[in-house]
Amino acid sequence: MIAATIAAFGILIVAIQVWQDRKQYPRFKSMTTTAERQGMYRYWSIDAFLRYGAFGVIGLLLLHRGSALAAMPSDFLDAWRDSVARVGLDPVKFEALGAGLSGGMLIGTVVMSLMPLIMRKFGGKTPKLTGDIGALIPRNRAEIHWGAAISINAGIVEEIFFRLLMPFAWFAITGNALIALSVSVVLFGLVHAYQGIVGVLATMAIGALLTFVYLATQQIWLAMLLHACIDFRVLVFLPLAQQNGAPGGAANDQ
Repeated sequence: MIAATIAAFGILIVAIQVWQDRKQYPRFKSMTTTAERQGMYRYWSIDAFLRYGAFGVIGLLLLHRGSALAAMPSDFLDAWRDSVARVGLDPVKFEALGAGLSGGMLIGTVVMSLMPLIMRKFGGKTPKLTGDIGALIPRNRAEIHWGAAISINAGIVEEIFFRLLMPFAWFAITGNALIALSVSVVLFGLVHAYQGIVGVLATMAIGALLTFVYLATQQIWLAMLLHACIDFRVLVFLPLAQQNGAPGGAANDQ
């Protein structure tokens, strides 16, 4: 009963987020002053902290899964390993390979995050964006500070909600780890619907990647770190590269 209620609330939270973003994001794109933009950055940070972080932790406690913040629950891990074995793979070898790949992905993500600065330094073009996220890019140093805060906040609270709470709630309902993880990946993509269909699909792919890292290492903090690095690329390093290449080294602060 508790798991079903939490799962239902999770869907409701995502639906409300999608509905709010349909109104808020176009308004944000039309904002011309940095004060307005910083106000929205601040609102989004607090909203995400409460919506995904606070509810995520409370939900985990209600499910008696609070220890998942430190280690993957043994029953969930066993169910996942059983799913891997059913498709003919050795769970131990799969996790060993996955752990190695996770380390490589983390290094690769850091390099990709720094790529805008590297490309700017050597006179190349900054990487293209995926989805409708151009308006999110901070325009000055003060906004970049908020970009860093949002990246760290999202990396923590969204992983708690989408990589822990939702999978565990759906696992309690279905008894199937693969179904539970798939639902969470889909929800993770849908909550970014404001980015358009390309953004949703790209976010689902990122969600699957973060899920893979968590499953392979059983360490949620690694998924959090990887998530934050991905967001830093757009919200910190890309605007820094753009400002360094602009006249005077800074964007408009109006």
